[in-house]
Amino acid sequence: MANTRQPEHQRCGEALAERLAELAQDLIFDDFGTEGTGARLQPVHQVASLAALTPASLAATLGPGPEHRAYIVGIAPDGDLVGLETRVIWT
Repeated sequence: MANTRQPEHQRCGEALAERLAELAQDLIFDDFGTEGTGARLQPVHQVASLAALTPASLAATLGPGPEHRAYIVGIAPDGDLVGLETRVIWT
């Protein structure tokens, strides 16, 4: 049976987010400056048409919110925003 999975660099944002969810099951954010020890890293996927990732495009795509969040994100080949996020409590 042939492998029908797309190479990582050709996957759409939704498929990448699903794969990140599989890989990030046991990842936590436990760093200096947060009281939320053990905060899980969660996949984030937002449909977009981004050509570049800047602080302004990140804020416009995700929208401002009352919680502080930390993101590790990038742009999928289809222009979607994909990566990991965690809610943190800054001290």
